[in-house]
Amino acid sequence: MLKFIGAISLTICTTCIGALYAKRLRLRCLELTNLIKAVDIIESEISFNARNVAQILKNLKSSHISKSCKLIKLCNGTNGEEFAQSIAQNAKALPLEIEDIKSIISFFELLGKTDVETEISRCKMAKSTLKMHLDDAAQIAKNKTKLCYTLGLFAGLTVSALII
Repeated sequence: MLKFIGAISLTICTTCIGALYAKRLRLRCLELTNLIKAVDIIESEISFNARNVAQILKNLKSSHISKSCKLIKLCNGTNGEEFAQSIAQNAKALPLEIEDIKSIISFFELLGKTDVETEISRCKMAKSTLKMHLDDAAQIAKNKTKLCYTLGLFAGLTVSALII
């Protein structure tokens, strides 16, 4: 009887581990979607409101995007460089891949250092890069989400069968 309880709990634990990996894949897509919206807000603020970077980042932290975007919540700073350093420090807590973080950091490092037209073109370039990352992440999530669940389940079942 004790072996069956152990086997069931082991199977449940490995299935939950697989579910956590699948959740991380979905969270990456959600985070990239929110970052694209944030860059779009930054572009709009630069082009139409003519605000400086400190005001834009302050407004971004208080906007509705910060409630759903973990990166915006975790990061602080009054200029692009401080924001980029904050992203680099909090990179482990984010559900993003290294190439996602590098492209975001490179965007924020140069934010506010050039003229308006260049900033707008950099925002458009950042959005297109993030959309490429989002397409890749969506494809990976589509292909590997079920795999994570089933691998967790079958790993638990296999070990449980060996125990029993």
